[in-house]
Amino acid sequence: MRKPVERSRWRSVLVISAVAITLSSYLFITAPPPLAAPTPPTDTIPTRALFSILELENDAARALYTEEIVNRGKQAGLKFDEHWRDDAVKAGPLPALFLRETAKHLEGSGSQLGLFLGSRFPINQANRLTGNQAERFVILESTNTPQFFYEASTQRHTAMFTDRAVAEVCVKCHNEHKDSPKTDWKFGAIMGATTWMYPEEQVTRTRALELVGTLRASVRAAYTAYLAEVGTFVDKPEVGNRWPKDGFYLPSADVFMTELERRASATTLHGLIDPDSAERAATAEPPRVEVSSRPPISVPANPTLTVRSTSETRVTIESEGDRMMVARLPAGGSTSLSVQPPLVVKLTEGRGVEVEYDGNVLELPKPDSSGEVELKLGSPPGKS
Repeated sequence: MRKPVERSRWRSVLVISAVAITLSSYLFITAPPPLAAPTPPTDTIPTRALFSILELENDAARALYTEEIVNRGKQAGLKFDEHWRDDAVKAGPLPALFLRETAKHLEGSGSQLGLFLGSRFPINQANRLTGNQAERFVILESTNTPQFFYEASTQRHTAMFTDRAVAEVCVKCHNEHKDSPKTDWKFGAIMGATTWMYPEEQVTRTRALELVGTLRASVRAAYTAYLAEVGTFVDKPEVGNRWPKDGFYLPSADVFMTELERRASATTLHGLIDPDSAERAATAEPPRVEVSSRPPISVPANPTLTVRSTSETRVTIESEGDRMMVARLPAGGSTSLSVQPPLVVKLTEGRGVEVEYDGNVLELPKPDSSGEVELKLGSPPGKS
């Protein structure tokens, strides 16, 4: 009776042995090589991507100052002048001088980050591009492509971006100035270049974030310097929560910076996560600021139209036949304008775009055959 049991036991041993031999052959002879350990993500980004992030921040600050402070401020009775620092002149800095004031505070920050606004046809000859930068500007002007290079004379990694006439005030000032070497500027023309400099080729994301903070602190210092000048005016605007679009008012530094952060933070965060997206966005034309010459309505305050986009799109805003704004938004970008209806908002790409007006998110119509979306606002929200 034991023999069948023993035979069964031997069969089991033989089967197990065969499986073991087959498995050993697979593991040690035919098995694929072990998977490589995953490469840990790097914490650094190229300095050229940092420059692109900073340029987009700077574009947002200049657009905000030009649109909401200078253009609207002039309509409300405020003055702006190239000699705004002179004791006898009671005015604020023009947009280009606001950038130079920012650059001055940036230079004094100890961050080693440099910013310079230069041109082939500057009003102030100290801002004329020379040497390698002048040669690079010719390429920048002809290709509309940012220039990234190492400047041996300064031992700094350098980036040059187009500086365009994004507002009529820029064109008017340069065409009418007695010292201007060029008097036929057109709206949207490349007038010069914003140039960034930094000694390192790579930076950590933490360092990049610190430098964004340094730039914002410098913008704040420039705006605070303007408010200090306003404090010397005989006829002072009220400084607080309201803007020139509401009348003879100016926002405080806190209010100004809060609005800048709202406009710029999404794009900056996207650039830190995906550095390539920052370079693509910085290549696009900056927002063009066009404000109607009609005086603003101060009571009630103009409602705000805000466009946010998760994809690249071109935004055109018109009111009664006047083009109020043209802006090319990068993925994650936003723009806003305070204006009364009727309005026509045109988008070259409607997917991933949110339009908010007076605090209400609006439903977008279906795109036309070309893919564009046209949204019409005939009266203020809540009114028929």
